[in-house]
Amino acid sequence: MQRLTRKPFMPRSDLPFGSAFSPAQIDLPVLLDLAHRHGADWKGFEEAVRDSYFAEHRTSDYNKGKLANNTKLSLADTGSMRGVPG
Repeated sequence: MQRLTRKPFMPRSDLPFGSAFSPAQIDLPVLLDLAHRHGADWKGFEEAVRDSYFAEHRTSDYNKGKLANNTKLSLADTGSMRGVPG
């Protein structure tokens, strides 16, 4: 008889990590430059990311904004940015 074992608990992340932050879509040096240029203006940073990377996506403006926000949150999660609002 095989004994069932539980997997160790892994905290669930609410941050999406996927195509919104993949090297295939995001040029990290450009993204960091956008962050530097916008400083604490996170809405301006999100707009720049949306316009630079997601403007041509075949989805709603709302979803393009979410992709940009997810990119910001993912970048913050890497420790590359501090004080990023959710």
